[in-house]
Amino acid sequence: MIEKSLIIVLICVGVVLGFFSVFAPNVNQISLLEADSTVYDCGEIPQGQPQTCRVRLMNSGSVTICLLEAQASCSCTVAVSPQITLGPDESTFTEITWNPGLKRGKRKTACLFPYTVLASSDRKIHYLKVSLTAVVQPDIKLVPDVLVFDASLPQTRELLLLPGVAKKFTILSAKSNHPAFTVEEAKRNSDKDKLTVEFKPELWDGISTIPVIEIQTNTQHEKVIRVPIRVRPQHDTEGIL
Repeated sequence: MIEKSLIIVLICVGVVLGFFSVFAPNVNQISLLEADSTVYDCGEIPQGQPQTCRVRLMNSGSVTICLLEAQASCSCTVAVSPQITLGPDESTFTEITWNPGLKRGKRKTACLFPYTVLASSDRKIHYLKVSLTAVVQPDIKLVPDVLVFDASLPQTRELLLLPGVAKKFTILSAKSNHPAFTVEEAKRNSDKDKLTVEFKPELWDGISTIPVIEIQTNTQHEKVIRVPIRVRPQHDTEGIL
């Protein structure tokens, strides 16, 4: 009877060990795709100038992995993903090309590099994220970059246009898409322009359209600059006192 019980126990132990050997063949093995850097700072870059970063991908794990097609966060970013297998301690190189276009200021993009572990039975897809950052320098700098008005008061704001990447420029026209705002060129000289924007609250409805100032220039990249306008709503204080 004891021998029979011992045989049953040994059979159960063998079944359990066999289960883990089939469905978890690499429990103590770690596979990890790494890059020489996960964040690349491109520094200050001019509008319209693509940036390319060369990235080293490394398998720092103990099992072979398979690289899949890379995925970019937007159409402005392209990654050439080498769809190959990497054994332990093996590496390869890829390139990420990013064109921020006519964006301004601090910008960021990212690529995902998916991979699978060949020794794994579930074929789960893992991801390595690599980001690119930059400060995009425009052809023309704006001060301020957003015009703010109070909905209850007639006001005038000045918008200064300074040389950026374009050392010289010409304003061809400037206007608003909303009748509550009028734009006049207040000052012009060889290195800067100043626009005066007047707000008439009696013409402001607050719902018809999102107001902007549209400035046409002769610069190479940003032919039309759109300056956003924010109108603070009128606060109803009646009945407070």
